[in-house]
Amino acid sequence: MNPKLASLSILVLEDPGYESAWTFFKTMEEFIPELLPTKINTHEPVNKDFCLDSPEEFKKYWRTIIWFQKSRIMEGSIYIKTWRKNHTSFKIEIKLKQMKSQERLLNFFEEASKRLHSDLSVLQYPLKEEHPFRIESESDSIGWEGAILAPIRLRKFLPDLYSCQVFGKSYVDLFGMEKLLSAPAPVVKKLSKDQVYLQLSKNLEKINYEELEENRKLVKKHLGEDAFFQIEKGIDYKYKVPDFPPVIEAKETINISIG
Repeated sequence: MNPKLASLSILVLEDPGYESAWTFFKTMEEFIPELLPTKINTHEPVNKDFCLDSPEEFKKYWRTIIWFQKSRIMEGSIYIKTWRKNHTSFKIEIKLKQMKSQERLLNFFEEASKRLHSDLSVLQYPLKEEHPFRIESESDSIGWEGAILAPIRLRKFLPDLYSCQVFGKSYVDLFGMEKLLSAPAPVVKKLSKDQVYLQLSKNLEKINYEELEENRKLVKKHLGEDAFFQIEKGIDYKYKVPDFPPVIEAKETINISIG
């Protein structure tokens, strides 16, 4: 079964500033220009032209609600760090049948993770409701928002491993670079001095779900299962997590939605 919908999250420690939105969309323009928004507004109707001329274009929208419109190919959001979260999160969901090249989507995922200095990135093929071998668990509801990684939970555990992920500095410090690079997954590579890319399925266009599930179990065991949510231990168990800095309350939130 070919994946139909990809869910992508890039989580950045702290508030990277309005320039990061420009970086995100300039990287999109470079690798997957067919997914760029065409209209922008802070509310309906979405009727202002989307512009990437300079980072300053995003300054007026930063810390407000922003809506982007590009037919129905993609929808998503950007949330800045608030008092309940460790990370600023960049999230999109993409209808893969609209993609001209899924390889370029992977290239975008990797490059955007590097340019934004991602602390944790996830690219999931497909969403859980299309996953014939995925066992329904509490982690799907408490760790993910519509199958997109929820930053608030990372202080307590990693909800799971997914099709593709980039572990940044917090997780390199937690697991160790050598441990991550020696993980028993089909694709493992060092993206930067403090980022490792890990992919559970060799072929993302024709996923072998049984193989993916087996690789998921092997990698969890290799890295240490106590870092990942387990139903039998529940949400109050003391899991192995990074030493995140204290969360400072922020009064404002960005919500950039692309749809």
